[in-house]
Amino acid sequence: WLTLQEQSRRGTIQVIAERKGQLPFAMADGVFTISARIDRLEISPDGNAVIADYKTGAPPTTGEIAKGLAGQLPIEALIAMEGLLEPALPQKISITGLEYWKLSGNEANCEVIALKDTSTLIEMWKNQLKEWVVLYHDPKTAFAAQTNSELLPRYNDYAHLTRRQEWGEG
Repeated sequence: WLTLQEQSRRGTIQVIAERKGQLPFAMADGVFTISARIDRLEISPDGNAVIADYKTGAPPTTGEIAKGLAGQLPIEALIAMEGLLEPALPQKISITGLEYWKLSGNEANCEVIALKDTSTLIEMWKNQLKEWVVLYHDPKTAFAAQTNSELLPRYNDYAHLTRRQEWGEG
């Protein structure tokens, strides 16, 4: 399956694998940096590019992506579009596609999942990252394992360790 994908896609594109990059945010007391590594970057001669992430497990669902729970590809896109990959690309690129390549033990379970509304998704994450960097850079902001109550499990294996019942909180 993977060989067939390569053969059908290669053509005139340049494929770059495992490219690192960083996205810095200037803060009053220094710089907050987000790092990423792109699994696969395909660049056409006109500068249009597709970023792909290889998944051996289940890729994020469309619903998770829409809720802002799967930011890896949009964050990688922001880094690539800003020209912040190491080593740098020889040209400025425009991200026209974000994909998950689901790789499994057999051909029947492999697939390419292309995300929709790429530019909207990238813009949403750009704005969200700015908010989060400012929020979590503040030492008064606690880091929570899960801030969305809709996504919390109904049962928590560690609830008994909090001793909340002893304190009358529940």
